[in-house]
Amino acid sequence: MAKIRRLAAIMFTDIVGFTSLMGIDEDNAIKILDKNRKFHRSFVNKYHGEWLNEMGDGILASFSTPTDAVRCACEIQREAINAGIGLRVGIHQGEVIFENSAVLGDGVNVASRLQDLAEEGSINISGAVYNDVKNKTGIEVEYLGEKSFKNVVEPIKVYKATCELSLTEQNRQGYSQAQSQDTRPSVAVLPFVNMSNDPEQEYFCDGITEDILNDLTQLKDIRVVARTSSFAYKDKNQDIRDIGLQLSVDTIVEGSVRKAGNQLRITAQLINVTDGFHLWSDRYDRELEDVFAIQNEISKSIVESLEIELSTKDRHKIEKAKTQNVKAYDYYIKGRSYLHRIHRNTTNYAIQLFTQAIEMDNSYALAYSGLADSYAQYYMYFERNKSTLQKALDLSQKALQLDPDLAESHSSRGVALSQNSEYLEAEQEFDKALQINPNLFVANYQYARASRAQGKLSKAVHLFEAASKTRPDDYESSVFLVAAYDDLNESEKREKEIKRCIKVVKNHLLLNPGDSRALYLGAQVLIRAGEKEEAVNWMGKSLTIDPDEPSVYYNAACLSSLMGNIEDAIKYFEFAIGAGYVSKEWIENDSDLDLIRDHPKFIEISQMLEA
Repeated sequence: MAKIRRLAAIMFTDIVGFTSLMGIDEDNAIKILDKNRKFHRSFVNKYHGEWLNEMGDGILASFSTPTDAVRCACEIQREAINAGIGLRVGIHQGEVIFENSAVLGDGVNVASRLQDLAEEGSINISGAVYNDVKNKTGIEVEYLGEKSFKNVVEPIKVYKATCELSLTEQNRQGYSQAQSQDTRPSVAVLPFVNMSNDPEQEYFCDGITEDILNDLTQLKDIRVVARTSSFAYKDKNQDIRDIGLQLSVDTIVEGSVRKAGNQLRITAQLINVTDGFHLWSDRYDRELEDVFAIQNEISKSIVESLEIELSTKDRHKIEKAKTQNVKAYDYYIKGRSYLHRIHRNTTNYAIQLFTQAIEMDNSYALAYSGLADSYAQYYMYFERNKSTLQKALDLSQKALQLDPDLAESHSSRGVALSQNSEYLEAEQEFDKALQINPNLFVANYQYARASRAQGKLSKAVHLFEAASKTRPDDYESSVFLVAAYDDLNESEKREKEIKRCIKVVKNHLLLNPGDSRALYLGAQVLIRAGEKEEAVNWMGKSLTIDPDEPSVYYNAACLSSLMGNIEDAIKYFEFAIGAGYVSKEWIENDSDLDLIRDHPKFIEISQMLEA
C-alpha cells in the first residue's frame, strides 16, 4: 500500500496505572479493558471518527475536525469517570502518514506526548486544536503553557479542554451516577414507531408508549428512564447500544404500531444493550379493542424477561384497566397531548376531548382527572370564572371517587384545591399523589407552583428541582426554579440553572417556534442572564403571536419591571388584568413585580382582582 498523507485530528487515550492493575488482578484488568474499548468505539463512531490502532491499553483514533475529536474525548472521559476508569487524553491536529497498517507522523507523536502530560481524567489539546475549538459553544479551554517534546522541533502550546454537558449528556450522567448506587435492572422505553399511513396516529403510538412506561415506573424493583429522556430519541435512527450507553440502562424496549380501521398490529422487543441481542420479542395482531390487553402483556413480558418477581400489588398495578372502551382511550390520549400545550384554544380542545372520553366511559377516572386539570388550567391562565373552578373541583372529586389509588386523581384534586386557596387540603392531596407515584411530573410541578404562590420558597425549590429531575427538558419547571433561586439569593445555583434553562428553552423553540409561552418565560431568564436585547426580542415575538392572552401581558409586565421600565410594567400589568389575568396569590408573591408594587396605579389595578 502506498503512503497516504492527510491532515487529521488525532486522539490518543491511555488508562492510568493499567500495568500495575494487570499485575494485581489480571481478570479485572481485562474486564476494564473490554469496557473501555466498548465505550470508546461507541463514541468514536458517534463522532464519525476512524479507529486506527490499539497499543495495549492505549487507543488511537482520527477525526476530520478537531471539534469532533474534542467532543468525543469529553464523552469518553465522562463515561470513564462514571465507570471508575482513569483516563488521560491527548489531541493534536497535524499531518498523518498511513502506510499499510501503520500510522505515523507528527500528529500521532504530539497527541501521544500530550496524553502523557495529561492528568487523570483530563484532556490536553495542542494550539492547533485550540485555534479550531476556542469559539465553539460548550467547549472551554485553559492555557497550560508551552511545552517541549522529544522529537518535536518547536515547543507546543498546551491547553486543557472541558465541555459543558448537553441535555442528553446531563440525563445520562445523572442516571449513571444513580446507577452506581442502584443495582436494580434498568430499562428505557423508546417511542413506538407509527407504521400507519395516517400521521395523525402519532399521538396513539405515543400514548401506548407512555402507558407501558407508566406501568413499569410504578414497580419498585425496576429503574425506568423518565419519559422525556427516552422520547428524546423519537424519530432518530441511532444504534440501540449507543442509546443504552447514553442513558446508562441495561435494556431498551422498542416497538411499532400499525393501526388500520379496527385492526391493530403492535410489535415490541426488549434488547440487551451490551450485545444488542433480543431478550424477548413478540408481535400482536389483534382487534383494536385488545390494545389494553396487549399493553399489559408487554409490561409483564418485560418484567419476566428481567427475572423480576412481581408482588400481588405490583401485578394488580399492571393488570388494572383504566378503561375497557377503546374510543374513550383514544379521546383521552389525544386530549392529554393537547392539554400540555397551555394555550386557550388547545385547552378548550382538550376539554372537548376529555368530555368525549367520559361520554364513552363514565367510569374512566383518568379522563375525569384530565378534564379537571383542563378546567383548572383554563381558570388559572385564561378566565377567572368561579363556575370554571367549580367544575375542576367537582371533576377532581369524581376522579378520586372512581379511583382513590390513582396518583393522577390526587394530583388533579390538589391543583383544583390550590386554585381555590384551600392550601392545606391541596398539600395533603399532592403528598398522597407523590406517595403513590414519586415520578409523577404534574404533581411535583403543580405542588411547587402552589408552594410558591403561598411564598413557601424553600419548599417550592425542592419541588421544582424534583420536577426538573423527572423531566429535564421541561422549560417551565426550570424557568420557575431560576426565579425561586433568585428569591432565595442562591446565586451559585441560580447561575448554573440559568445556563441550563436557556438551553432547554432554545431546544424547545427549535421544535416549537410559535410557542408564545416558551418565548415570554424564556425572556425572563434571558434578562437575568444579562441578555437584554434577546429578552426584548423574545417578548416582542410572544406579544405578536398571542396579542389577546392575559398571561403574555402579565409576563411583559414582569419583564419590564425586571428591566426597570416602570411605566411599561404598569401599562402591561393593566392590560393583563383587563384581559382577565387572575391569580391574586401569585401576583402577591411574585418578586418580579417588586419594583412597581408600591406604585399608586399598581395598587389601584390590583384592587380590581377578586378577593
